[in-house]
Amino acid sequence: MILPQDFYYQDTTTVAKALLGKVLHIKDKDQGEHRARIVEVEAYLGVEDPACHTFGDRRTQRTKSMYLNGGHSYVYLIYGMYHCLNFVTRTEEHPEAVLIRAVEPFEAPANPKKKRSKDQWPRKALPALSHHERS
Repeated sequence: MILPQDFYYQDTTTVAKALLGKVLHIKDKDQGEHRARIVEVEAYLGVEDPACHTFGDRRTQRTKSMYLNGGHSYVYLIYGMYHCLNFVTRTEEHPEAVLIRAVEPFEAPANPKKKRSKDQWPRKALPALSHHERS
C-alpha cells in the first residue's frame, strides 16, 4: 500500500511511530528491487530541534528538501560513506522529517559479512536515488 501524501502532514512524532512496521519498497535500476520492514526511526522536529538539519531555520542547498510539503523523501550522504533516507513531514512552514534508521530486509544479503537482525540497509542501498523523489 502506498501511503497518501496527507499521511505525512500529521505531527512528525505520529508519522514516525506509524512508519514502524511499514514496508519500504525501492526499485533501483542498478541493484534491482528491495523490500524491507522499517524497524527504527527518528523524528526531527524542525527549527527548534538542535539535532534537525533545519535548526534555527537554516536554509541551505542541503536543507531545501525539508522545506517542501510532507510526503517528499530525500537521501543524503553522511561521513562520506552512508546514504540516509528521510521522509519530510508536515508543511513548508514546518520543516520536519523522519529518518529511517534501520530496516529488516525481506531478502538475505548476497554476501553477508556478519549476521544481524537489523540492518542499516537504507544507508547502503540508496546511493542511486536522487533528492526530491516522492515517496
